[in-house]
Amino acid sequence: MASSKLLVVSLLYLLLAGPLVALVATSSPGVSSVEVREVTLGVLKDGSFYPRPDRTFRVGEVLAVEAKVVVSGSPGTRYQLDLGLQVLDPLGAVLVDRASSKQSRLVGGYEEWVFTFAFNVTPDMITGYYTLEVSAYAGGVQSLRKLDFFIEAYASRRNMYEVVYSVELTGNGRIEELYLSLPANTSTTAVVAGPLITPAPLSYYRDAFGNIYAVYKGLEVGSRPLKIAVKFAVVETARHVTEDAPMSSLANLPEALKVFLKPEKYIESNSPEIRALASKLTSGSQTVLEAVKKIADYTSTTIAYNPALGTISASWELGALWTLHSRQGVCLQYARLFVALARASGIPARVAGGLLATPPSAEGREYLHAWAEVYIPGYGWLPVEPQRPGFRVGVDPPGPGYIRLVAGLGEGFESRPVVFVYYKYTGSVEARQSYSYKQTPLESITGRVPLRLRYKPLAYFQDNVAITVDTQPGTVCEVIVLRPDKVQYTLTLRCPCTLELKANKTGVWVVEFFASNPNSIPSYARINFTVAPRPLSLEIEPREVLLFENATIRVKTSPPAPGVNITVDYEDCLTRRTFTLQTREDGVASFHVTPLFLCKIRILAEASSEGYEHARAALEITPQVPAEATTATVLLVVALVVSFSLRRRAKKSL
Repeated sequence: MASSKLLVVSLLYLLLAGPLVALVATSSPGVSSVEVREVTLGVLKDGSFYPRPDRTFRVGEVLAVEAKVVVSGSPGTRYQLDLGLQVLDPLGAVLVDRASSKQSRLVGGYEEWVFTFAFNVTPDMITGYYTLEVSAYAGGVQSLRKLDFFIEAYASRRNMYEVVYSVELTGNGRIEELYLSLPANTSTTAVVAGPLITPAPLSYYRDAFGNIYAVYKGLEVGSRPLKIAVKFAVVETARHVTEDAPMSSLANLPEALKVFLKPEKYIESNSPEIRALASKLTSGSQTVLEAVKKIADYTSTTIAYNPALGTISASWELGALWTLHSRQGVCLQYARLFVALARASGIPARVAGGLLATPPSAEGREYLHAWAEVYIPGYGWLPVEPQRPGFRVGVDPPGPGYIRLVAGLGEGFESRPVVFVYYKYTGSVEARQSYSYKQTPLESITGRVPLRLRYKPLAYFQDNVAITVDTQPGTVCEVIVLRPDKVQYTLTLRCPCTLELKANKTGVWVVEFFASNPNSIPSYARINFTVAPRPLSLEIEPREVLLFENATIRVKTSPPAPGVNITVDYEDCLTRRTFTLQTREDGVASFHVTPLFLCKIRILAEASSEGYEHARAALEITPQVPAEATTATVLLVVALVVSFSLRRRAKKSL
């Protein structure tokens, strides 16, 4: 008589599959055959199993595998049935690797077992075909069955992430200096647009680890929060890394890598406890990846995730040794313990940190993520998620949306620790980080947003500078304009369009464009143009004035320039005066004088005003005697002039 037994195994990871293949083996008396007779894929709803004949599943569903295994043999035979389940993802990497055993005794000629595996289809999976392998082994006989199935997820092998990452400063004080980490290219992630930073930084800085920072100095934080926003887009390409190196290759590392073998304040790789554990874990490992997988198996199974630690600032000070003792932590503690164990094993390792943009999108996410990176000789730096088992080592990145901001997080290298944001301040200032993002599979991307900017690289003060933006219809352009005086402003334009700027400051102007369009890779462009001082000439009018009559002296600018400051020195044989003038809307400035002597008048005008070249003009005129003047008046004027001249000569002789 046959019997039927049910074994339910719950798994933490989603299982994936491939083509249908069956392998049945037989042996000598005892257990004569083992057969994975049937594998059915479906979903679990309200505790019930519903077959899914098309074997296509979506995010949010509970995927279930029902496997029937038949063991045949001589009645009364005792045996142990070992069942294995392995899932390969579309990259060819193992996603799930589980095993279970059951001891039994054949009552009749055979027994049938029904195994049910259930797992969630999660947002961090990628679209594609998965391969499920179910193996059964008993009494020296093995059976294997393979099955492909398809998961329709948010992410694919290549994805684009549009990200806005910001730091908000609140309180009352002054930021002496601030360093904000920026995204950089890695082996699997390429920055394809941006970063567009508001407000524009004073400068940029690259540290010894290659991390890039936007640098600010002298920021005032008062009644209104000060927000720095970084907008960028990256394309991430997932791959399965199989490159490896023997452990012996670690004996000849370059000097630049040896810093990643040294202990740090929170990475106590020289602790006797950590060294002993590392030796125990990696003993017998022939290759670097083999050792790394063993360390990942330890951290992922021994340390319990405690989300409460992530809400307290003191968790930054909880290092590898604390994590080893307490057996708990958040991402940072997992990473520190993993790195400490790797370094104690002679493997260069460091903590990496950045954004975890789990598909498809999120708004206002506050907590940044930390993971580990190990150095594989002949390959380079490989990211590792210490919260996942060792068979996931080699998946690069460890999951969709690992956007690195810093490598060597927490290292006390140079004068500042490597952190996401570092700032020195006076008063009371707090910083809060957050980020929002949108993920799009690259397969649905039609290409990059076309962006062509047409403009003249040289303009003159007070010109209207036109920048023509050629792009596809419906494109949204975020624009940052930085003037030479460091004043900046932002604009949002619907393009194609023409941006007109008033060239009201001389020097180099910088304009940044971030152009986005649905289902297209954003484009980023940064241009600059120079605003030169406008050439200017002066002319003094009139060239004739009359004695004893009020005269209007005009200084004309060419081309007409309103608001220009003009200094005029006026001198005759008796007086010397200085006039400070400003041109009117018509570009003319004027002053009034009444000539009293028949002597030469000298007028010198100089224009020195922002935006214009220095200009100068001079005029010498002698007042004319009015036609109606009497002979007596003329003689009086001549006498006064002669008298004044004699006095001046007398003073000079003294």
